[in-house]
Amino acid sequence: MKRSVAICLVLVLLLPFMGLSQENLPESREATLVETTSPTEVMVRAKGIGHHDPKGLFKKPDPKVMNKRAERDAMKSAIYFLLLNAETPILATAEEKLAFQNIQDSFFETEHLRTFIAWESSQYASRVKLNKTGVKVEKSYKINKQLIIDELVNKGIITARENIVSQLGMPYIMVLPEAGDDQNPMDLLAEPKYKKGAEVIESYLTSRQYDVLVPEAVQAANAMQQTASFMSGMDDDYSYQLALSIGSDIYITYSMNVERRKVGSTAVAKASAGVRAYETTTARLLGTATGYSEERPGGELMLVEEAINNAVDQTLGKLMSYWKSDLERGIQYKLVVSLDAGFSADMAEDIAWEFADILKMLTKEYKENVMSKSTLDYLIWCTPEDYQRSSDVYRALKESYQNQGSPGELNRGTINRKLLLLNIEE
Repeated sequence: MKRSVAICLVLVLLLPFMGLSQENLPESREATLVETTSPTEVMVRAKGIGHHDPKGLFKKPDPKVMNKRAERDAMKSAIYFLLLNAETPILATAEEKLAFQNIQDSFFETEHLRTFIAWESSQYASRVKLNKTGVKVEKSYKINKQLIIDELVNKGIITARENIVSQLGMPYIMVLPEAGDDQNPMDLLAEPKYKKGAEVIESYLTSRQYDVLVPEAVQAANAMQQTASFMSGMDDDYSYQLALSIGSDIYITYSMNVERRKVGSTAVAKASAGVRAYETTTARLLGTATGYSEERPGGELMLVEEAINNAVDQTLGKLMSYWKSDLERGIQYKLVVSLDAGFSADMAEDIAWEFADILKMLTKEYKENVMSKSTLDYLIWCTPEDYQRSSDVYRALKESYQNQGSPGELNRGTINRKLLLLNIEE
């Protein structure tokens, strides 16, 4: 019996890989991301293996045939990397990978893959002879990643971003430099390096048709102070306060560093950039990535742009993965309920229990963060179909609280995107 169960388990684990033709899949599958050259294209360096073992006593392997086959395998490896092995692969979920298996053999046809190649290097970065009949070569390819995504969306393999945001709502995004505890990010934006960083990310987002809020256009000092008054423990996070006061759903912070050295008599530099995306009202980290520029002579701003482009592409890929997860788990809201000071400790406890019963009925899932005499703090997950807006959540909570005959009256304090600040008054 145990042996049968073990065999079944192995078959289940191997099922995604069974019955699939391996003829058109790459043999090497070695590749690395070099840089994100634009919002639609990436540069990938990949290795490919080529064999030629002609039959016949006096026939010898042809190096040209081996090279050609190795180049073809390298191209396949580059695109296979973007689909499955990159830090933020195009096929992000188990369902997408399973659906892709139905078309992967035809997808990896050589002529089909060439439609995604915008450019390839004419020279090998390396060529290694494996044996008498095989070689491994390394080449660089500029690939139109967006074309791959569009085709997979059209074939129903992956979900279009437009379909996801139509259910979750199109988010407003704000971009701010990462600031220290005693720094205001608005002050940093006055510096050319940080201003350039924000412009690069904002340009990237607008080219992908995200809604972007520009912080310089909104001076919200009073709103920042108001935000700090009700966000306990977050009063020193200026980026968070500013994003919340302006009304963005997501805020992206970035940091940059440029290292310089001399190679012989030539001064060269390399930039690195860290990019993080947060959900504003819940403070949930949605994605983080680090990007690098090539080391070369050149101006600082050009290197910064290259490093940020590489980081923001990966961050947005992780952001998309979170949204796909939210379609399954539900839209996340932060809910803070303040209890009137007139309630006794026993009454406050009864209210907390009754409120938990309401959340069990209305939400897919909820998490208790704080339960005190004066404050109830929750993270809740709601179905996108029923609770796409925070006002939908508030209305359902208020009606349920009244219908249940709970003590006091539930009223709205402040509703900001996915943050609900409510009051229960005597």
